[in-house]
Amino acid sequence: GQWIAFTDGQALKKIPSTGGLAVRIAETGPAATASWDNDGIVFASMNGLFYIPTEGGAPQELRAGLGANEQALFPQLLPGRGAVLFTVIPTRTNVPGYLANAPGARVDLLNLASGVRHTLVQGGRRAQYLPTGHLVYAVGDTLYAAAFDAQRLELRGAAVPVLKGVSVTEFAISNEGTLAYVSRTGFTGNTLVWVDRQGHEQPLDAPAR
Repeated sequence: GQWIAFTDGQALKKIPSTGGLAVRIAETGPAATASWDNDGIVFASMNGLFYIPTEGGAPQELRAGLGANEQALFPQLLPGRGAVLFTVIPTRTNVPGYLANAPGARVDLLNLASGVRHTLVQGGRRAQYLPTGHLVYAVGDTLYAAAFDAQRLELRGAAVPVLKGVSVTEFAISNEGTLAYVSRTGFTGNTLVWVDRQGHEQPLDAPAR
């Protein structure tokens, strides 16, 4: 609760939650997504999948065994540092919107002790393990939950839909179970505008996308 971690397009940084100067943790390269907890930091970028100890240091590449054009994103280190959960997309890109909504995505898990990687959810993305023993992940704009055995590293039983109409790029779940999300209902896309140096906006005659 004392730091906020973020990426600026090329590096992973942290800033005190009370305010102050940002501290560089590590170079990440473009299109980085990361997670940070008491067991350490994991991040994924166009350069691969990496681990950093909580106290900092040089990133250690995790051999995920991905295909030449595949890319990892949204990693999470499971409790005990035994495995990493992450999304795989079939095309390498630095476009954030595509990262979250890429067709053909899947959820993989890498066993750090054995180096074995296997797929947990075909067609799912942005999975998150919760202390309740569940895996929550998105398919389209719907969040699903499934029981997950963190010792055997496998799903237990069928997934259950939790909530529909969620923006895949904008949701988060706390360890206490609170879900915060941006709804896709009524979403019409972004619009282009000119902005002058005084901050005045002038809409352009272009369709919203």
